Amino acid sequence: MTDGLGLVLGFLEHDPGGAARVLEDRPAAHVAALLRRTAPVTAGRLLAHMVPRQAARVMEEFPPDQMAGYLRPLAADEAAAILGHLSAEARRPALSAMARGRARACRTLLRYRDDEVGAWMKVDVMSCPDDITAGEALRRLRREDGSVMSHIYVVFRDGRLRGAVEAGALLRADRKTPVLSLAAGARGALQARAPLTSVSGHQAWVLHDQLPVVDRRGRLMGVLRHVDLRRGLLRLQAGEAEEETTDVFLAITESYATGMSELLGMLLPGTARDRGARSGEHRHVR
Repeated sequence: MTDGLGLVLGFLEHDPGGAARVLEDRPAAHVAALLRRTAPVTAGRLLAHMVPRQAARVMEEFPPDQMAGYLRPLAADEAAAILGHLSAEARRPALSAMARGRARACRTLLRYRDDEVGAWMKVDVMSCPDDITAGEALRRLRREDGSVMSHIYVVFRDGRLRGAVEAGALLRADRKTPVLSLAAGARGALQARAPLTSVSGHQAWVLHDQLPVVDRRGRLMGVLRHVDLRRGLLRLQAGEAEEETTDVFLAITESYATGMSELLGMLLPGTARDRGARSGEHRHVR
């Protein structure tokens, strides 16, 4: 049985997408028992591949501090998608157990529906007021924990978006240059409440791989990356967290996933149906 557990843990680590498809069909309590035996990073990758509703059911098996720990490796939008399927009674203490900045990012994302731009934006973007110099903007950039950013967004003091400065231009500029003189206009800004489907054909995607997101007053809320736009559209179309592929790789791993499902059934005994599956009935896992 120890060897079997090792195989399952290896499956979780090396093919989290395939493992997620298998585990989504298991009782939440059994999946939680398995997560307790995995490394936090592996558990986080698995949760990121699961349908958010199913991942939330698993998270409900843990106390708030452990829930926050399992969600820590996930991107803020991935964590928020799972938190959005928790009851308010479970969500509040989970958010309270998170680091302050992380909780604030998740709360911001939770304001939006899954089909809105705001649900898919990244909220940890660098911005600076329009009345400082390039040198002051650089100092702020260096305080951002080593984050790599292609643009620094320039805002009015009330947070309304005014423009954006390329990081390269900021580095080349004289330190006393007003940052506003380096900023290009805020063309291509997306409304946070706009339907995700309505922005997929925006002309600005031709030139940029991310666009700023603003609220109805024009205040900067975050950025939408094109990769997250595609991911969101796929989820809306398919109704699940990850794109289901039909290529040769999936055909090969399907039989492997089925074998892992049977092994999981032995390690995590569940319903009578599961016991029947182990005695000879084969379940088709997707």
